[in-house]
Amino acid sequence: MRRYKNTLILGVDPGNFNIKTQTQCFTSGYVEISGPDEDYADIIEYGGRYYALCSTRVAQRDDKTEDDTFKILALFAMAKELTQHKVMSGAHAVHLSVGLPPAHMRIAGLKDRTKSYYTGEYNFTYNGRKYNLNVEKVYVCPQGIAAIMSNCMTAEMKRLAGDNMLLGRMRPIDLLEAEPLAVFIDIGGGTVDAGIFHKGIIQPFKLDKPPAGIIHTYEEVSSQIKAKWNKDTSEATINMLLNGENIRISQEEIELVDNMMGQYSRNLLLQLREKDLPFDNSYTVLIGGGSKIVMSHWGGKAKFAMLDYIEDIRANADGNEVMAFTAMMRSAV
Repeated sequence: MRRYKNTLILGVDPGNFNIKTQTQCFTSGYVEISGPDEDYADIIEYGGRYYALCSTRVAQRDDKTEDDTFKILALFAMAKELTQHKVMSGAHAVHLSVGLPPAHMRIAGLKDRTKSYYTGEYNFTYNGRKYNLNVEKVYVCPQGIAAIMSNCMTAEMKRLAGDNMLLGRMRPIDLLEAEPLAVFIDIGGGTVDAGIFHKGIIQPFKLDKPPAGIIHTYEEVSSQIKAKWNKDTSEATINMLLNGENIRISQEEIELVDNMMGQYSRNLLLQLREKDLPFDNSYTVLIGGGSKIVMSHWGGKAKFAMLDYIEDIRANADGNEVMAFTAMMRSAV
């Protein structure tokens, strides 16, 4: 969260698997409940109905303006971010900054529909605290590019910082401004997005049919485990395993997960190479929830001039805030 005069600037990355803000990350899923229930940690009352976050994501979709699903999730995101920053309940003016995949930015009318979808006044209660948020303006930022503009360091930047060699380069864009060619690959839940920079300036590049995101492989893994061992293993469980949590799961299943994620990573690289991305001559940065997983399978590939990644999956949300704040400052001049 950032502030500009009396306005709160909130960046939200409404992903198909996770919802992210500058400080928060939670599964893109909720259930409607009959009323306040102490069994749930996060509850919103909005429009006379009660909703609680859960670990089962909603259905994947490209157009998130079709119904109120992602509007409810955005309320949770804003409320959790306000709570994290100890913002008092009550009335607040908000400028909301959300992301769209670059390919979806070109879908006729979707950017404008997204702005209209989130704009408005929201009276709701979050865990007993009443808020009146007036979302006066909505910014729509291209995913991937937003992460490059964020304050989230890449792994290489962290290494340079440890050796006192960062030289004031605090954002990924600061690093890429010195690169004649740079590529970003944003590996999300629903889609994989890509772009090219020349000395920090985004270049024309169209990825009209983005490769499938990582949640589709989660679905395949879950189906394979069910078919082989008749075990029900959820996407959330697979995600926790891949993020290093100590899940009670057999070694056979762990090997299957690793093999299938390796196959996904190899196929993704083949698909991206067909798009003529200049990996052999570029500084390549992986972004998104799938970046750490794919990095582990791509890291030994000799065909990358330089391969780096942003570990923080909230980078797009933070970048959304940065881009909105920059736009507000420019408009004020």
